Formats: sequence, structure tokens, C-alpha cells
Amino acid sequence: MTASWQYGWINLSNLTPHPRLRLSSSVVRSIQAAVVVDPLARALVANVTAHADWLLAQPLPLDGTVLLCDTIRDHMYSLGLTFALSSNDSTRAALAARAAAELLLVGNVTSWNPTRFLTVAETMHGVAIGYDWFYDALPASTRAAVEDALVSRGLSVGVGCWRQNCTWIPGIPSAGNCTSCWWTQAPMNWNIVSNGALALAALVLADVPRHAAAAAEALHFSAKGIPVALSKYAHHFAGADGRADGGDTADADGAWPEGPGYWNFVTKYLLAVSGGLVTATGSDNGYMAAAGINATALFALQTHRSPSGSVFNFGDAKEETPAGSEPYNLVSYEARLAANLLGLSSHFPAIAPPAAFAARDVLRCPQKNASGAWDEIVLALMAWDRRGTAADLATLPQAAFYPAHGFAVLRSGWGAIDCFLGLKGGDSMATHQDLDHGSFVWETHGYRWVVDLGSESYALPGMFLPFERRYSYYRKSTRGHNTLAFGDAGGFDPATAETSSQAVNIFSTVAAGPACASIRPGGKLGGGSVRAGGGSVRPGARVGACGAGRVAVVNLSRAYSRQLTSEVLRSFEVDTAMTTLVVDDAISPPSSGQSRLNVTWAVHTRANVSLDDQAGTATLHADAGLEVRLGVAAKPLVACGSWQTSAVSLPPVPPRFALRGARKLWLVCQPGLSHLRVTLSEL
Repeated sequence: MTASWQYGWINLSNLTPHPRLRLSSSVVRSIQAAVVVDPLARALVANVTAHADWLLAQPLPLDGTVLLCDTIRDHMYSLGLTFALSSNDSTRAALAARAAAELLLVGNVTSWNPTRFLTVAETMHGVAIGYDWFYDALPASTRAAVEDALVSRGLSVGVGCWRQNCTWIPGIPSAGNCTSCWWTQAPMNWNIVSNGALALAALVLADVPRHAAAAAEALHFSAKGIPVALSKYAHHFAGADGRADGGDTADADGAWPEGPGYWNFVTKYLLAVSGGLVTATGSDNGYMAAAGINATALFALQTHRSPSGSVFNFGDAKEETPAGSEPYNLVSYEARLAANLLGLSSHFPAIAPPAAFAARDVLRCPQKNASGAWDEIVLALMAWDRRGTAADLATLPQAAFYPAHGFAVLRSGWGAIDCFLGLKGGDSMATHQDLDHGSFVWETHGYRWVVDLGSESYALPGMFLPFERRYSYYRKSTRGHNTLAFGDAGGFDPATAETSSQAVNIFSTVAAGPACASIRPGGKLGGGSVRAGGGSVRPGARVGACGAGRVAVVNLSRAYSRQLTSEVLRSFEVDTAMTTLVVDDAISPPSSGQSRLNVTWAVHTRANVSLDDQAGTATLHADAGLEVRLGVAAKPLVACGSWQTSAVSLPPVPPRFALRGARKLWLVCQPGLSHLRVTLSEL
């Protein structure tokens, strides 16, 4: 380069040689060492190698369009790691030739789908990795063609969006030139994914003279956008524009407001851009030292590691259980979780033993011809950590409250037959969230009795971007969750959902109850204080253990402001073993002249259900003879009718995510109900 392009912390005249994106010689040596001593690492490397061999045996596609997005990314990671680990010249030559051919095919695609910039971003990521990891093996003409494609199809499109000076508009309606560019400073996952990919592509091109200026500009914009979304690891969305922090830095709790499913996605790209910046420039612009990041691995463990193995799947998240997903999709999800946990372990040693153990515990080998998972498996190997056992996992807190994001998790332990309660306040200001304030999931002895129906098909009209009809669909509506609904007409028809749905753009708080008096900010994680950089940091999550009694209180008053002007409080009580759960709802009298509405109390389950009208109970039946009984106490005494149950029935078109036998169990109470206690007890 003839000029020193310097923006803030980056001096682009002093970049490390290729490969400069994460795959250093020391990383390669560490993987080689792990293969010698660790059977799982050895099996995973063999698995990636088998996939690379399978790719080499496949004919090249006629059109590079089929390689866009995650396909080129998966291929470049698996081919690239196999190339780096191989000492066989003919094998390396074949791998490099395949990578070059695929990179050229993708580069020849005239558009990487800028109307959905996420496709551009993931394609840029994959092409940048392939270019960087195979750099010395690529012919000069191939390098030049790939460089030009990265700029014309990727960087120029992203920088063009930034030049539109678009602002984040919740709901993302049509906004002229900004319709496809709203992501630049959006406080959600697209920001870090898209700006992170801009940075990765720019880093590999920054010392190419004809593209150096474009790369520097892209890095400048990327560094401007990422901190906006990064702050959401600390606090919930607040304010009309979704930008205001939910509290001060001391409250930063490490959760992600879009839920555990999108935590997995956005954290992958945070680690990617941070790691790429460090290996290319020596600094990540302070991203991993941002508020909340030091505690985010604990959030992942609390929400993903339930006794049943199901995710606490609020928002657009699936349960991701073996019975509920296609095998390769499950392997891909678990590989991404594992790669994220291992990546975070390398930054925060105190959480490494339980996080690394949990990561290795979920990693599995996909079929060599499967789609998905390969880049995550490669990334897991690159951050491999043999530390940790189940005993380390058991040292983690049994209760974690996330007041800055409005939910809590409680458990009797970290084993497969323990009990688990995940409960929501609510954050309908966040993207990918539902009108689910006050909802919960509950397990005893490793069986999930009360389930969240989770994600819904984005192909439904108005489901996503711009959310015109999102909350009318059953899975996203209030009546599709395990909470109260006022004035609900019943059934599953989207046309009648709005009447009983909670308010949008509302945050409902969760507070620890008196049984959780030991809950404190921060605390000890995995045997030590969490550290970020050179100092000890106390995460804002309230962690510890709870006794029997009232463990949490959710204030639902704002959530029901469309139907009521009175106060609504939902409390959760447990016994010592957590095999009994009491859900206590207190409803203040309505204001004078306000219409009085019936109240529906509901849960969703995959257990078989039997009803006893005479006793006023409902009983849930699961495999191995497990049973739970629900009983009701209400004020006034005769306010509520009998239990009712029905299979959840949704239209099959477009194809919906599987309901897997989900049933709704509910009762309807008369207007004037002031107090309702439902007890769920394992028999």
C-alpha cells in the first residue's frame, strides 16, 4: 500500500499476512495436538475431512446461485481446515482447486440478493474465509476476480446502505431507499451479522491497493454500527426507536433480547468479527469487553441446558430437542451453541470449565453429506478446550434473574432428572419476540410438562418484516402462550386473536420473590469471578439459589393495558424439590365504568390430559408413569368454569413447524375475578 489507511484503532498498513482471519498457525497446532489426546476432537476432524472429501467428489454446480449464503460459508470452512491440517500435496492441491472453482462461481453471480442483505453478509463471510485461508494456493487471476466480486457484490452494497443514512424503524415498513438498508444501525441481530461480515471482507482486502479505500470505509462504518446492537447484551430494548438502554452498566446481565435462538446466531458473528479483527490487527475495538459479554455464556447455559435437553425457547426459538427437529438441523444448532461456548471460554476463563464441558457434551458428528453445521464444527475445533466436567456444571447458580431483559430461570440442579422453571416478564419491544408476558415452561424429573410452542414459519403473510400480522398467529399471540388472556374468544383463528392480545412495545418486569433472598448481582460462576480483560466484572444477572415459597413476581399491568387499567401481578411459588408449582394471579378491581372481561388461564403441553369435572382437576400423563395434577382456587369461589382441553390445530399451509402433539389446557373465569391460584403438583 502507498498510504496508511487508519480509522480509529486500526492501522491498515500493518496487517498480518494471510491467513489473517482467525486461522493462525498456533490454532492449527492446537487442533493437531487435540486430535492426539482427545477422541471427540479426533472424530470431529475426521468428520470434517470426510465432508471435504465428499465435496471433492461432487460435480460443480452449473450456477453459483446455489452456493450463496451459508453454503459457501460451510464449504470454505470445511475445505479450508482440511487444507490447513493436511500434509499431502495432492490433497491440498485438490482442495485448493475446488475452493477456487466455487469462489469463482459465486463471484460470477451478478447479485448476492441485496434486497435481503443477510444473504449478502453470509456470502461475504464465506467468500472472505475462502479467499483468506486459500490465499497462497489461489492463482493470481482467481484472487483478483474474487477481490473484485467481494467489493462489487458485497462491500459496495453494504457501504451504499450506510450512505443512505437509514435509521432503525421498529416494524421495518417500506421506507424507500432504506427498505433494504434498515440494518445498518438496528439494535438487533442483523446489525452484528451484516456489519461483522463487512468487517471480515474488508480485512482481507485492506492491503489490495485498488480496493484499500473501499475496505477502510467499510471498516469505519462497521465500527460505527456494531456497538449499537452490542449494547443489547447489556439491556433490553426501550423507547420508541428501540435504542435507549434499559438501565446503567451495572445492570448488564449478558442476555440477548431476541431470545436464545437468535443469541446463538448473533454471538457466532460477534465472535467472528472480534476474532478476525484480533488476528488481523491485534485489537477487536473493545467488542468482547463490552458490558454484558462477560456474562453471556451463563445466559446460554441457563436457557439451553434444561434437564429435558429442551431450550427455554421464548420468542422465535425452537425447542431443539431430538424428537422435534430434523437430525442435521439439530446437529447444526448444537454445533453452533458449542462453538459459541468454546469461543467465549477462550475469552473468559472463569466460565470455561462448565461452558467447555457443556459444549463438548452436545457436539455430534453430522453425516458427511449433510447440509449445515460444518463451519460451526470447524469453529469449535479452533477454540477446543478439554477443561470441565459435569461437576463444574453443577457449581453454576440454580437461579438466575435477568432484570434488564425481563425473565428468570430456576432449577433444582443441573442433572438430567432435575426440575426446571423458566418464566417471562416480557419484552415486546424486541424483534423476534411474542406477546408472551407472564408465560413459563416447567419440568420435573427431566420431563417438560408446560411447553412454549416456539417459532413459527416466516412464510406466513406479515409474520416478519414488517410484522403486520405477526401477533395474530397463534404461536405469537397472547392466547398461544402459558399466561392470562382477557376477553379471549377462544380457538386458534388469527382473526380473533387481537382482542385478547397484550400490548405491543411493552416491557414487563420480573423481580425475585422472598424465597430468593440469597439472590445477588454477579456472584461466582464456575468457581471464580468472571473476568473481562484485566479486571473482575460482576454481571448484572441476579444469581444464587432459592428456597421454598414465592420465587418470582411479574408485573403484568402494562401488558394488559389494552384491556384493563388495573394492576395485574403474577407470582410463582415452588416447594423445596420444585415438583410443585403454584401460579398465583392477583387482579385489582377495574376502574369505574371499565368493561369487565372474562379471564382465560391456559397452558400448553405434550402430555396426555384427563379431566375430572367433579373434582375440578386436570391430570397430565407422561411416559414412565409420571403424572402432574392441576387444581384451582379462585376468588370469588365460583368464578371459574371447568377445565377444557383441545389439540392445537393450525392451518397446514404454508408448512408450519411441527406441533408434535401439543395440546392446550385452559379454564375460563367470569368477569370480576380478583385472585386465581393454580397448583401443578407431581403425583
